[in-house]
Amino acid sequence: EEEESLELNEQTLVQLKCNDPSVTALDAYFHFGRSIRNFDSCSIDWEKEGNCMGENTYVRSLSVECRLPSGEDDLAVENIESFYRAVSRNRSIKHLMIVDGCAIDEGDFFEILSPFLEHNSNLRSIVLWNFDMDAESSQLLVSILSRRSNGRSLRRFEFESNNMDDESAAKLIDAVAMHRNLKALSVRFDNDAKQWPVKLVNLLQNPPKLEDLNLGYNRIDDEAASVLVNAIANNNTLKTLSLESNERITASGWIAFFRSLRNVNSLESLDLCENDIDDEG
Repeated sequence: EEEESLELNEQTLVQLKCNDPSVTALDAYFHFGRSIRNFDSCSIDWEKEGNCMGENTYVRSLSVECRLPSGEDDLAVENIESFYRAVSRNRSIKHLMIVDGCAIDEGDFFEILSPFLEHNSNLRSIVLWNFDMDAESSQLLVSILSRRSNGRSLRRFEFESNNMDDESAAKLIDAVAMHRNLKALSVRFDNDAKQWPVKLVNLLQNPPKLEDLNLGYNRIDDEAASVLVNAIANNNTLKTLSLESNERITASGWIAFFRSLRNVNSLESLDLCENDIDDEG
């Protein structure tokens, strides 16, 4: 298995260096301390080999998954930073997915990757899962999304943070709402959901292009649900809606929600599992 992994690594690196047009999707794994049968990116010296990512013109989809070893490893962090610096020069990637956090400080991540996120006009989707956001990194992300809004290229945005506060989340939704061609949005915040659900009204009504909205595993309550369903009731583009595991919405909140939802004609898929919906609801 280890020999196969090394062979796969060598072959993939050669293809990237040659700008092989057959390599249009890359899954970069930074899994330290274990052998895996994927592109083991932690074994690559990205400061030396970064041009194969930065100057690549055929990779359209990039997925990055990082698992740092227990304890600090400065060399590992520096290598991941070098990889992100290489990606920041790329302009061919359309779909970016960062899974299980970025493995470095989030503020540093957005500083390093800002040229790619702001100036890559080909970028269509951004997926950032399990990001640990403080006020500074939250503001950096908001600024980046605001500055690239004129490109109108973004179609999908998925973001999951375990500690972004309600005010920062509201600013993030405002920045996302500036992308008028956005068709899919998925957000998950670990906060009280007072301000940011209200900001979704702009995405649903001004002008409506959103087709897929995932608000699962948030802390939406009856008041926020009422605001959302009123906006959804006046929307004619939304096809998929998920409110999975929003347990702060009470039975009475769901009853009011469903009464308003009867006026929605465009909806094709509705996910409400793991909620407190009583028999009447």
